[in-house]
Amino acid sequence: GSSGFMIMNSSTGRELHPLGQTGNVHSFDVSPCGKKVLIANSSGLFLWDGPTGTLELEVDLLATTGTRAKLSRGGARVFAEKSNLLYVWNGTTGKMLRTVTMPGDIYDYAIDHDGRRVVAAVESENCVHSVVWNVDSGNPWQWLDGPTARPFDISVVSAAVTMSAGGHFAASCTVDHDVMETPRGWSAKLAIRVWVWDVASRRTLYTFVYSGFRGDFHYDEMTGYHLDRCTVELFSILD
Repeated sequence: GSSGFMIMNSSTGRELHPLGQTGNVHSFDVSPCGKKVLIANSSGLFLWDGPTGTLELEVDLLATTGTRAKLSRGGARVFAEKSNLLYVWNGTTGKMLRTVTMPGDIYDYAIDHDGRRVVAAVESENCVHSVVWNVDSGNPWQWLDGPTARPFDISVVSAAVTMSAGGHFAASCTVDHDVMETPRGWSAKLAIRVWVWDVASRRTLYTFVYSGFRGDFHYDEMTGYHLDRCTVELFSILD
C-alpha cells in the first residue's frame, strides 16, 4: 500500500508506533525476534526498531521495484534481491557485506535465523532450480540436488523456498501448469512439486509430487467456461 505501516500490540490491537509514509511498499519483513521491521519501497530499504518506532537504518537501492527484503535475528543482517542479484548489509552500520550473482532471476529466497545461509529458487535454462549460499564464507552458490521443475513445455506459475531456523534443512515448492488448445476447447494440467534437502550434504531427503490434475474445458458465449472432464491422481516419493 501507500499509507505506511503501523506497529500494533497483537494481544490488544492497540496502535503503538506509526512508521510514517513509506511510499509504494514492495515488501516488508519482521525479524525472528519480533523487534525489528524492514520495509522495501521505491526509495530503498528502511529498518525500524519495533518497540520504539525509531528508524535505525536507510539503504539506498536504486530501482527496487519488486525487491523482496528479509531480516536476520535482531536485524543484524539485511537482505534484498533484484533480478539475479542478492545483497547483504550489516543491519547496524549499513555496510555492504556481500553481493552474489545467482545463475538466473530469483523467484524466491529464504534465510536462516542468523542470516548465515540462503536458499533461493532461480530460473536457469528454462528450469527453476534451487541453490544454497553460505554468506559467511562468500563462496559461490551451490546447486541443490536436481531442479525443482524440468523443461517439458510447462510454464511455472510460482516457486517458493524456505529454510529451517538453524539453516540445516531447506525446502522448495513449485506450481506449474500447461494449457493446450483442443478441437473442443482447451486441456490443462497442473503439477505441484516439493523437495526437502539436508543443506550441508545437499542430499535430497524427501520429494513429493502432485501432478495428476488434468481438466478439459470449453467456453460458451452465453454461459461462460465449462469443465467437461477432470481427473486427479496423487503420488509421492520417499528417498
